[in-house]
Amino acid sequence: MRTESQIAILIKSKFRWIIRLLILVVSIVIVHTLAFPVFRVSSSSMAPGLLKDDFVMVSRMSPLFSSPSRFDVVVFRPEKGRDTNIKRVVGLPGERIEIEAGECFINGELLTKTIEEQDRVKIPVFLSDRSSQKEFEAFFQRKGGVWSFEDETVVLTPSPGESCRINNRHEINDGIHEVGDLVLELRVRPTGEGSLELVLQDGSRVITAKLAVGEAGLGSFVMLGSAAPESLNFTALPAGQESLVRFASVDDRVSLLVDNQVVFTSPGIYRARRSEESKKIDRRVWSRIGVKGHSIRFEEIRLYRDVFYVESGTWGVRESIHIPEGEYFLLGDNSRVSQDSRMDGPIKEETFVGSAMSVVWPFGRLRGL
Repeated sequence: MRTESQIAILIKSKFRWIIRLLILVVSIVIVHTLAFPVFRVSSSSMAPGLLKDDFVMVSRMSPLFSSPSRFDVVVFRPEKGRDTNIKRVVGLPGERIEIEAGECFINGELLTKTIEEQDRVKIPVFLSDRSSQKEFEAFFQRKGGVWSFEDETVVLTPSPGESCRINNRHEINDGIHEVGDLVLELRVRPTGEGSLELVLQDGSRVITAKLAVGEAGLGSFVMLGSAAPESLNFTALPAGQESLVRFASVDDRVSLLVDNQVVFTSPGIYRARRSEESKKIDRRVWSRIGVKGHSIRFEEIRLYRDVFYVESGTWGVRESIHIPEGEYFLLGDNSRVSQDSRMDGPIKEETFVGSAMSVVWPFGRLRGL
């Protein structure tokens, strides 16, 4: 049986643990509130990456150690009395920026994104792994051969000596404007030798990539428009094994990756269009996938488009403006509905709360930014 002194020591020990736990909880709450607060997204201006009523965790520490970089997502408090806002950094202090025909021009040159930056801002057009067979057949049309469906896998089987091709049935746009900057991502498993052909077409602008499959596959190349094919530093996709393929034409830059390794990258052969030119031409946009030889299983077919910046507002729209030191040009990804620097002008860095790190609610949308 414990003595009174032993009981007192036991109570003091448990009390100390309770105090330590409370201090830990309070410390976590203080650090979270002061250093990593959570903010609610109040509009759809950053959709579909950030939806209205998403909650995002923000790092207040970022501005203390470095200035924002281009394409960072930042939370700020507007000076005009509106609620806390969230936008993407596009123009930096000291630059001249202009928006025309959906593109951004920095100091008179088309703003070109790296592959990593393309992935940060790309907008889904079609994701086969999140779509039903009915939705797949509504989005794509087939020419030649047959297609079959096994759960989320699509199998394209060409007829002997011919190709099986699929392409999108409908235009690719932001709701109004045709968007020709596309990213095509595939997870494929060829069943035998042959070839995989990918085409991205924006009106008369055509980019083609052909990848050999298996040891006897035909040579791999990329062709920019009607220029001579350019051979790749690449042999062939292995038959019977899964490969990741990423083909993109964004900001007049063409890139081809296989299993996350760059096998081709080059400036395109087309200059960025200006607004008046865009209105006068056929802007039908197509993506096409072709299979020749043995069938190929597509575990994933993902098509994305680039952001299209709408010519709304007066700041930097079809006429360049200078961004003062200590200020940034912020734009929303959902440009058609976004109230941003096109209407309000550059935003002072002193109004920034911090950099958005991740979506933390709803749980089904948890992801980094």
